[in-house]
Amino acid sequence: MCTLLAAAPGTAEADLSLAWQMVELQKVNVLMYGQAGAGKSTLIGELVGMSSLGGATTTEVGLHSTPSGICFVDRPGIDIPGAVGTEAESQPEVAHAGWYSNALRAISQWTNEQAKKASWQATLADLQRRLGSKSAEDRPLALVYVHKAGNPRLYASHIKQLLAHAHERLVPTFFVIADKWSADRESTARLQAEVRQLIDDVGANKLQRKVACLTLSARPYEAGTTTHPSAGMGEFVSTLLSHLRPADAITFIQHRSRMSSLLGKRRSEPPVADAANAGADAPADAPTATPATGAAAAGLRTASPARRRQRS
Repeated sequence: MCTLLAAAPGTAEADLSLAWQMVELQKVNVLMYGQAGAGKSTLIGELVGMSSLGGATTTEVGLHSTPSGICFVDRPGIDIPGAVGTEAESQPEVAHAGWYSNALRAISQWTNEQAKKASWQATLADLQRRLGSKSAEDRPLALVYVHKAGNPRLYASHIKQLLAHAHERLVPTFFVIADKWSADRESTARLQAEVRQLIDDVGANKLQRKVACLTLSARPYEAGTTTHPSAGMGEFVSTLLSHLRPADAITFIQHRSRMSSLLGKRRSEPPVADAANAGADAPADAPTATPATGAAAAGLRTASPARRRQRS
């Protein structure tokens, strides 16, 4: 794909350095997101053959690669603003607590919420940086959001915001409902319906793809005297691999110019600013044209000194 793009007259001016880095590095970064305890590390452990992964809370970013070159980036659990934890105190205890204790509790909750908001913004900023990175070591080729089936709280507005950043940039995006046996069928069906609505709200990207949704159990799950088997892993792997297409290398092109040869213009003519049509699929950090229109620039170039004095 890179060779064809470099050889074609219409795309000969495209900067393919990032795409070539991807080929030479032979590594595909897959970002893993989710709340603490969602099952990200457990899923990665099964995919890379490390049964020791999972169980403990992830506190630092971890890189776990497969022999095929897929590198799963295990991230710490994200704190979603507005997420409600289980209160240790019962309602009667809170009601009968003194005003000072309740005031301290309110201050603590407010401070915790501000910290969650700051952490959430940092997560989004880091994702945007990675999506616009010119380094193959940093650039993701897929994003997976993991949500535990036993967690009934989805926080759809925030998850949509996270998924949309990658999905709109044509990065294959997945929503995984993990530990499917940790909830009863009715609860799982209700969660799946909410996720489908979330995916419909995000919509299709410019490749007419939607966020892929899968329900699985990475490892056998024990519930009382019953042991449920692992399920859905083969489907997840095949879906992930089928979405990583060589043709997607085109989304890593860095535009040096508007490719005047494609527009049939003289190389000496400056580019025309057109935000609506200037490489909608190009990375956000691609250079853009100046605000002056081509017609105005050409008029200033061709006007005689007398005409310019007359205009002034």
